[in-house]
Amino acid sequence: MKEKLSAKKTGFIIMLCIIAAAVTAAIGIGTLLAVRLTDKPSAVSEMTTEAKADREGIESVEDTDEVITRHGFPYNARDGYIRNISASGKNVAVLEDGCLSLVGVNGNILFSAVHSYSSPMMKCAGDRILLYDKASGYYRVFDNKGEYINGFVEEGHIVTGDICKTGKFCLVTSTNTSSSYLTVFDENGKKKEYKWKCSPEHIIGTAISPDGKSYAAAVISAENGSAVSKVYFLNNKISQTPEPYILDSGAIVQIKFVSSKLLSVITDNNRVILNTKGEIQGYSSSAEFNRLKKVDSDTSGNSAALTTGLKSLDSQNIVVLDKKNAEKYSAISVEGAKDIAVSQGRVYVLSDGLVSFYNSKGALTGDSLVNDRCDMVCAAGKVAYCASDTQLFRVIAE
Repeated sequence: MKEKLSAKKTGFIIMLCIIAAAVTAAIGIGTLLAVRLTDKPSAVSEMTTEAKADREGIESVEDTDEVITRHGFPYNARDGYIRNISASGKNVAVLEDGCLSLVGVNGNILFSAVHSYSSPMMKCAGDRILLYDKASGYYRVFDNKGEYINGFVEEGHIVTGDICKTGKFCLVTSTNTSSSYLTVFDENGKKKEYKWKCSPEHIIGTAISPDGKSYAAAVISAENGSAVSKVYFLNNKISQTPEPYILDSGAIVQIKFVSSKLLSVITDNNRVILNTKGEIQGYSSSAEFNRLKKVDSDTSGNSAALTTGLKSLDSQNIVVLDKKNAEKYSAISVEGAKDIAVSQGRVYVLSDGLVSFYNSKGALTGDSLVNDRCDMVCAAGKVAYCASDTQLFRVIAE
């Protein structure tokens, strides 16, 4: 009997040892798994922080050189050559031959969408991007998450378009006949809110107000053997073609709403500010505009013009006007300027291998070396982006 009890006791002890060994092994495996699992969320957390920094903007960036190295600036073209760049909120939209990408201020690609457009164009407002093909009637509208709507207009090919920060957008189309159309779509791109037929004149430019309630069409017509430029103001309540504002002279270069009720009309010899009734609110006949080379406008109503110098074709002059058309300043920039951008009153001038910064008073506040192949510049606040045909660079103005 004692031998049986002793055997049972011995078996019990062996069983305890086996269980203890199993528990120890389980703890070891659990510890290893815990280490690996804690490593994984850490990596995800870092990615989330970077994405958050992209969406929050440049305020999160402390060391510029470190950020450029760590996050991959310069951005390299992904599909063909870079055709255009434009600020989209605090980020930059990069249009290439075969794709559209939204790049964050830290260099992260927020989204990239492939397209097959043969003649792609884009317009940006707020966090919305309008992408369309001038060779056809196809278009897409993106938000900053890469979600988009797509569509097709039936009246010929797309001439131009515009979008406002609410997401409403308009497209100008032209047929093989003498007719052109302005069509306004709602935020979802499904409903045509307004449509205007222009004939026999041709629509060459369009703009939509920031609140999406007013539309403008720049039109050219032939009268008595001469080209005449006009601007029509339209809205959803207008059923018949209104009387246009007729320009005294000059060809229209750009039309852009500087507020919900004021439109900036820049020609090759002046700038006119009109209200939505077509009444003049400001007029600039600066001689500098007679040598217009490039022009850009920001959402505050500031317009910066880059003109050819009086004494040398290589020297450039900057003229900056506010939304009341008062000349804020005129300053000589570096020679060989290629492009100009304005944001929050600051002006950025791109020349061979250099971006120069001017403040709202016209003082040169600094410059930065860039790749000498860059020929495009855009700006979002204190951040400027410049691009060559294959790379995008970022510059921060102090």
